[in-house]
Amino acid sequence: MKKLTLLLLLVLICGISFAEFRGTEWGMSQKEVMSIEKVELAGDNEFLAGEGTILGYDCIIGYLFAEDKLCRSIYFIDKYLPDRKLIQAFHNLKQSLTEKYGAPQIDLRQILEQDLTSDYSEEDLLTLGYIEYLVEWETEKTIIQLTASAEIGLLEVAAVYIGKDYQKLWDDYQKKKSLEDL
Repeated sequence: MKKLTLLLLLVLICGISFAEFRGTEWGMSQKEVMSIEKVELAGDNEFLAGEGTILGYDCIIGYLFAEDKLCRSIYFIDKYLPDRKLIQAFHNLKQSLTEKYGAPQIDLRQILEQDLTSDYSEEDLLTLGYIEYLVEWETEKTIIQLTASAEIGLLEVAAVYIGKDYQKLWDDYQKKKSLEDL
């Protein structure tokens, strides 16, 4: 009886798979992702996206595929929110991800315009594109990167989930695709 219980426990442990992003797992096909995701998704062979929320903030939920295998996922916070709300969203996401995954492995504040940092507030520096943030956590199967940056005056906040075992497939696929454009 003891051996049977141990064997059953081992089978259960080995058979359990943990969701990596919104109930999905790396390597899933588009069809599998669409059957799990609760928001309506649209896209093409490489990308599916839909509108949703994260921590109460409107966002785009995206799934990126290479050879019909899920390689990356993203939350892209609505860039049409007022800048101060986007900055608040970044800090709230950082706090929530830290609660879930522990202290980040990378927590960078990159200054792009050193001469101007004393003239503006932190929020203005970010909004003007003079600083950027990158925070990164790592699990067994996933790299999670939270970024805040501004481009052409629009502040962007994104949380990108990268399937570690699918990174090479993604890179090779992107390289092949870029060569096709030549």
